[in-house]
Amino acid sequence: MLTFSAHPDRPTMQLLVRHDGPDREIDYSAGAEQAPELATTERWTAIRIKDDWTAVFSL
Repeated sequence: MLTFSAHPDRPTMQLLVRHDGPDREIDYSAGAEQAPELATTERWTAIRIKDDWTAVFSL
């Protein structure tokens, strides 16, 4: 889906949100084991709920 959303002629943002913060929600990363490596290869922005939630969603 993130690959599909990229457009060479328009600004886009591919954001991978890793749901690994069991304090905030259920950790459901099963089946997405390759996503972090693909995010690096494809130069997507990747955040982790466990580590980045406060920085991204602070008021």
